[in-house]
Amino acid sequence: MSSDPITRVFVSAGVLFALYICVILLRRAQARMEKGTPGPEPRFSGSPNKGSEQALIVKLSLSDTEFGKEEERSKIQKLEDDLITAIQKKPGTGEFNGDEFGDGVCTIYVYGPSATQLFDLTIPILLDFQAPGGSFVIKRFGAPGAKEERTPLGQPPNLS
Repeated sequence: MSSDPITRVFVSAGVLFALYICVILLRRAQARMEKGTPGPEPRFSGSPNKGSEQALIVKLSLSDTEFGKEEERSKIQKLEDDLITAIQKKPGTGEFNGDEFGDGVCTIYVYGPSATQLFDLTIPILLDFQAPGGSFVIKRFGAPGAKEERTPLGQPPNLS
């Protein structure tokens, strides 16, 4: 490295900037890993949408544009545990398939022979969850591209 003070300042600033970027990337990776913390086994109980199966897709708004806060993710994990328990208590209804966090939304996937039955079974749990405004559930009556019905879950934002 040159002994020129200006060069040393620029090199040091570059190194600090690179470290800053590494910290940001590590925090994002940590957030992604935290969303996959262990829960009841199995968390992912089958292959996604087997073509003729119907789906219940829950979209929960998060407090930020990334992965939500840790408290939110914990609350959603409890919701998922409750959904899994309800589905397992009624054999033949369907299966919990997992979740995705990102872009300020958590998406939960449940598949089974009847989206209506899945909806009827899970809606009391989803309403009790008190989802934030902008959250909704989709009943999809077949493979992707099939007819869908959307039901809002969250309370509208308070504009006063």
